Amino acid sequence: MQQPKPKSNEPGRPSGDGSFSVSVDASGNKTKVSASLSAQINSEQAQSMQNVPVPFWMNDDVVAEVFRKWQDPLQSVMSDEEVQQNEEGLETLMKRGAWKSVLILAGKLTTLAKLPHHKLKFRLCRIIAMVKLRMFQAAYNEYVDIGKNDDPKNLYETYAELYPGRTGSMIPFSLRYLYPEILFYLGKDPSLEASFSLLNFVSARFKELLGHGAPHEKAPQAANHHKEEPALVDASLGTTLDPLSSVDKIIGTGFAECDENAEDTWSERENRIIFSIATKFILMKDYTSALQMLNRIINKGEMLDPTLLSAVGRLYLQIGHISAAESVFKLVESRFSAPDTEICALLNRGFMAFACDQYTLAIDQFTKVLTLDPSHVVAANNKALCYLYAGDVSKAIDILEEILFSDPSTTLQENIVFNLCTMYDLATDKSFDKRKKILQLVRTPAPDNFNLSSLKLPERS
Repeated sequence: MQQPKPKSNEPGRPSGDGSFSVSVDASGNKTKVSASLSAQINSEQAQSMQNVPVPFWMNDDVVAEVFRKWQDPLQSVMSDEEVQQNEEGLETLMKRGAWKSVLILAGKLTTLAKLPHHKLKFRLCRIIAMVKLRMFQAAYNEYVDIGKNDDPKNLYETYAELYPGRTGSMIPFSLRYLYPEILFYLGKDPSLEASFSLLNFVSARFKELLGHGAPHEKAPQAANHHKEEPALVDASLGTTLDPLSSVDKIIGTGFAECDENAEDTWSERENRIIFSIATKFILMKDYTSALQMLNRIINKGEMLDPTLLSAVGRLYLQIGHISAAESVFKLVESRFSAPDTEICALLNRGFMAFACDQYTLAIDQFTKVLTLDPSHVVAANNKALCYLYAGDVSKAIDILEEILFSDPSTTLQENIVFNLCTMYDLATDKSFDKRKKILQLVRTPAPDNFNLSSLKLPERS
């Protein structure tokens, strides 16, 4: 089975993979990156910039500074030395988007960790950082080096003196989950098979807790499709089609351990995997298989939450299944109380109106969301796109500029920047000063993995 590879110029997905590591001496102090590694890193980052033209823009000091920071493998938005050298420090760096520093600190903590399961936890952080930095081959190599779930070195019983009475694999579930996602982005054939294998494992455990068995599923054969890059990043409708978006879900849980015997834990894991598989099928334009997976989520009935149900409805909109999306959105409003789902319901109505080209109605729904939450990026983005499609590009630009400059620490997102720069191109031939203002934002609060290609930099003035 052929898997589609993301385009190198796709917003938010720079190309270029490889290894990033820092030597750590016996005392845990950071030493210099080897010359060969530095050269490799710089080469990888040069590849990731192959679609980011430089010459004209590099004549400007602000632009040059941003590019130097972006190219430097050790220049992070926050240094690892600024935080505590422990799990709390790692969480701080991850929440700040300081992924280069996460690689460094996680490497140090891995070396210093005494317990095997702590080492795995820190290596998971390294892999997450590699994924966020689009270093997929490096992440894959790290995963392979860790070994299989049932390798003796990864089993509790191998270290009976450290874990008396505990058995089974120490591999964190999040690490198992990331593996097929990494395969997908490397374009490796076993991606879907790996996803279904994990789904079978999770479903079996879930059914075991419920008291009955689970059927074994095989990955259906899918045609070789390729993802299309949109002219504007409006396809998300609040639900990203990036299979790796769930990395943020992993980060959000921090280092909290789940109750491995709780039905809710395994139900949520099952939903996450099914949703990921459906997303992959949509990206491959295999809509029949995607619908089958989405229906499996819907059929779980009472075990769903409004956010997941809404996400399913929005994926239905992605593939043009308007009636199915409408049914799901109605289910959300009928099943859950209004106070808890008001913003969710307003967004769903806005997306439905947007999909039906009812821009005035959609604008009204998104405006209500922004009244409740003025910093709601998804609502602002879609409201701006409604104005754009209605022919008012000036109003669309005003909305995105307002949300972007209001609180860059939370609103500086690649899809917003990409859409805004696209609108600049539509509105004027002289957009250098406007883009430069955005670059000034990127210089300070942007995370390490912010993709400068979202600025759509021109090759010449």
